[in-house]
Amino acid sequence: MTLIKKTTSIDRCWCPDSAQLLQRLIGIVLIVTIVFQWDGLWCLLDYYLGHTQISCFYCWALGTVVLCLTGCRNNMVTGVPFMCRHDRAELLFAATTRFHAKSYGSRLWSFCDQLFSIFVVQPSVILIWRGLWNIQDYTLLPKDPVKSANISCLAGTLVTIVLYLLQDSVAEITLALRPCARFGVELVWQQLAVASSVTLWRGQWVWFALIFEELASMWFVTLAAGWILTILNMGGLSTQLGAVPDPPLDIRTDVIRFPIDYVAQIYKTHVQYTALIKQQQQQQPGQRLSTSPLSKPLLKTNRGTAKALYPLLDEIQLPLPDSLPS
Repeated sequence: MTLIKKTTSIDRCWCPDSAQLLQRLIGIVLIVTIVFQWDGLWCLLDYYLGHTQISCFYCWALGTVVLCLTGCRNNMVTGVPFMCRHDRAELLFAATTRFHAKSYGSRLWSFCDQLFSIFVVQPSVILIWRGLWNIQDYTLLPKDPVKSANISCLAGTLVTIVLYLLQDSVAEITLALRPCARFGVELVWQQLAVASSVTLWRGQWVWFALIFEELASMWFVTLAAGWILTILNMGGLSTQLGAVPDPPLDIRTDVIRFPIDYVAQIYKTHVQYTALIKQQQQQQPGQRLSTSPLSKPLLKTNRGTAKALYPLLDEIQLPLPDSLPS
């Protein structure tokens, strides 16, 4: 949170590529730290609660109740396949946390944000994951890992597709409901989404464990995946900075539709920029300008590189993707 105020000075003092490189390095540290917390808490739960089906229910119920009481239900569904968007320059170091709207620049509130995210929200999400994951380990063909992985992948994929197809209809119906009914529908929807995510992850996890048994292959897959996410400008999908607070139920804020807008935002940005370029070309017929769709979401981040592609970048104030018209 304390880094949010410094992004402006970073942009002035550093080249944007250096700022993005720093963010990537911080992201790697965060990924390792989150995995340690996830694995450590998971192992502690297994040790103290035992490998029982009832412990899975306790974990799922406790995690759900805590997130509901703290107004952070949205954190149940904060990963692929239900979130897919490119990294935005203005969020390279920003963390959207529970008390962010009330912080008013206070370092105390910022510190409370971090403590709340680390010790309340993240463990609650891990509890839900553990409950949904382990119940499948215990009940879904535990003696046949290959068939179990196949069923998990197939079931998770099918439910995900169904949720994709239904999200528009469910969103319209939900916004017309009373607050209590709306809360119930949103909670069931989020539980279905996180259950299908965990089911899909579990199937892929088991498959990767069977295929990449050697240490060298594990390192290769990990580094390759990280490099691919970086090339696609989606490194932020590996981590979530802070906690996503729930909007009030008395306002018409859609939390049903999933934030999947990677290709759409690139397309909208390209169309917007191309239109502006054509407008400038009409005013200056002799000047040839590029309208390449490459790296449009990176314009604000890699400004030095973008200037070579887009000579009118200073004259044309390209809006950030989220501010473009639908």
